[in-house]
Amino acid sequence: MAARPKFAFYYAGWANLQAKYSAYFYIAGALISLWYPNKLLAIANLVIGAFILALEWPLPQLKAMPFLGDNYYFRTLLYLGFVVPGMVQAATHTSALCLACAALTYLRAAVNGEPDPPKPAKDAAGGGGGGGRK
Repeated sequence: MAARPKFAFYYAGWANLQAKYSAYFYIAGALISLWYPNKLLAIANLVIGAFILALEWPLPQLKAMPFLGDNYYFRTLLYLGFVVPGMVQAATHTSALCLACAALTYLRAAVNGEPDPPKPAKDAAGGGGGGGRK
């Protein structure tokens, strides 16, 4: 693998934020949708929003399942599947479109071969900062 430039842009961090915000939108839209005729779909969208937050937040329980946390192709397909129920109700359209953007950004991160999370480069001396005198 070729060395990345010093100030490379990592798409995975951007996709992570997009997915978190879309999860918040899913939850808000699902709470609004509870007054619409299809309450079962509103509850499903509420569960989807909570699941996205659990997947995107760095929880120690999910670190035991590296396939969920490290595989960007899996997240892309999962999030594109979550877009479908979000597009059915008007209150969750925005969240579904944001999640589609997050899925496409995760696809870009997967194609680029980005690590999860991006590892910061250490300096030539092998130090990690510290700022103390020797």
